[in-house]
Amino acid sequence: MKIFYISRFLDDNNTGAKYVMQRNLRALQKIAGRDNVIVYMHEKPSIATYFMSLLRQGSYGVSIQDEQSVLKIAQSNNYDWVFLEGTLFGNVVKKLRKKGIRTMVYAHNVDAMLYKQEMELNSTLIAKLRYIHVSMNERTTLQWTSKLLALTERDNDGFKQLYDRGADIILPITYERHPNNIQVSTLNIKPYLLFVGSNFFPNVEGINWFIDYVATHIDLDVRIVGGCCQNQLLQNRPLPVNVFLDGYVNDLSAFYKEAVAVIIPIFYGSGMKTKTIEALSYGKTIIGTEEAFVGVSADYDRIGGLCNSPEEFIDKISLLDKSIRVNEYSLNVFNSYFSEEIFIDKLRAFINE
Repeated sequence: MKIFYISRFLDDNNTGAKYVMQRNLRALQKIAGRDNVIVYMHEKPSIATYFMSLLRQGSYGVSIQDEQSVLKIAQSNNYDWVFLEGTLFGNVVKKLRKKGIRTMVYAHNVDAMLYKQEMELNSTLIAKLRYIHVSMNERTTLQWTSKLLALTERDNDGFKQLYDRGADIILPITYERHPNNIQVSTLNIKPYLLFVGSNFFPNVEGINWFIDYVATHIDLDVRIVGGCCQNQLLQNRPLPVNVFLDGYVNDLSAFYKEAVAVIIPIFYGSGMKTKTIEALSYGKTIIGTEEAFVGVSADYDRIGGLCNSPEEFIDKISLLDKSIRVNEYSLNVFNSYFSEEIFIDKLRAFINE
């Protein structure tokens, strides 16, 4: 089996999307063999490239030269599948299918819904144009792709509602197993709650909300890690004495292992939250919103708590046992449903069919 793998360049090392892309590539290499998976990575586009792709109604943020390169490579090799990350390669998917080349698209979100949320929060001309371009590409992708892989039933319902096309299989976010989840403290800091997030509007909006309405009413520190710490809304605001912006770190494991609990106050988004599955993989207690737990069917009270109001967050946090670092129920949920081995087995069976 030969697979042509197409992805986008992501410059934030801690994005959930980047982790899922890397996982997908690892899985394809295990299924088909490393030498049988050819990788094409689109470079980070310039503003001019985005603008030109909009004017010519091409794939979102993809130059015409990149589109031509992909078609040339796909046609010059006898690939069984072209695997594309995300639903925004509409023009590429259409041209490949017209050439008789089978495509498999892994949808990280219902992108039209996600960008509509951003447009409603930030009603600028750029946001509106982005939403229009994203919707056009997603519609074209779903119309022409051979197979569609979605993260959740919610996304599947969204695709049916918007485009009258459902997914061929649901494959949620998964994570690698950790050899040892119980560690002694290595950070030498006070007990804390952990928030991990890239510089993406649902993360920034969510943690700002938590700082405004919850942080000053709890007796634990709050450590914020990831690209969101570079956002001006966080950097320029006053912070309570128990809130710390730790920024980007090379290894998140120490922060996860020593956290009393992980907080995920996210109110917007689509797809699943990689940070939720990552926290489960460390056996963490998780206190999050309904959006944080999309795609996870479990007893949320045993995981930590499903909270959508300040009062609910404050109440659940007050009940935490600060001496516990591993929640065995969370770990069991992860091992049963969200380990990477489960994903590889399901993807292998789907491809072989």
